[in-house]
Amino acid sequence: MKRHIHDKIKTDLDRKIVLLSGPRQVGKTTLAKALYPDSSEYFNMDSAEHRLLVQKQAWRRDCDLVIFDELHKVRKWKSWIKGIYDTEGVRPRLLVTGSARLDVYRKGGDSLAGRFYSFRLHPLSVAEVKGKYAAETAEQTIAAFSSLWMKYFLMYDPVPALTKVKCPVLAIFGEKDLQVAPSQNKKPIEDALKKGANKDYKIVIIPKANHLFQEAVTGSPSEYATLKKEFIPGFLETVSEWILLRVTVVK
Repeated sequence: MKRHIHDKIKTDLDRKIVLLSGPRQVGKTTLAKALYPDSSEYFNMDSAEHRLLVQKQAWRRDCDLVIFDELHKVRKWKSWIKGIYDTEGVRPRLLVTGSARLDVYRKGGDSLAGRFYSFRLHPLSVAEVKGKYAAETAEQTIAAFSSLWMKYFLMYDPVPALTKVKCPVLAIFGEKDLQVAPSQNKKPIEDALKKGANKDYKIVIIPKANHLFQEAVTGSPSEYATLKKEFIPGFLETVSEWILLRVTVVK
């Protein structure tokens, strides 16, 4: 679904750095990747590998867009990206995404003054939903997003519960999952299990898999219905092997 600020962001990216903030799970990463889907580089600062690549400035200069997710977690990030902008301009274009905290950091100093445009992404609006679906479906979708359960789902933090889990844990992500992106969720889950002293956990990322563990092209939910109705090779084997190592099979 095309978000209402999509075209405005794309226009402003040609001129300056764009800062995109908003609550968790509203679609910031999905929107960012949809701007130039065939020619963008994505880096998430929750990933140690991505942090190292960013420190080395190892992104392609011939791509159309570089996305820095959660860049505000990096010390002196404003001075760093200011240096990139002042020496290289916006070729490739520069987009910084982050949680609501990004607004606080943005207001905390003026090192980026005159060098950025700021946008805030909210949950789907009535206009966006109605523009995509028939009236009846739109009303159902709006009702679902307005429900108490959905509000709870968007605000729920699983970390306190995960720190109390003592049983064996197998967490599996799809590499191309855009709903529960491994780049955003793998490290917090692992950190919570370590904090709770869980001694038997395994976290796996299945290459090329989407949220439903289908073999995917883009990972977009709109693609689900067009893919084979079967699990990607290796998924069931990963689950069964993990279980068999922890249970006794009676023959």
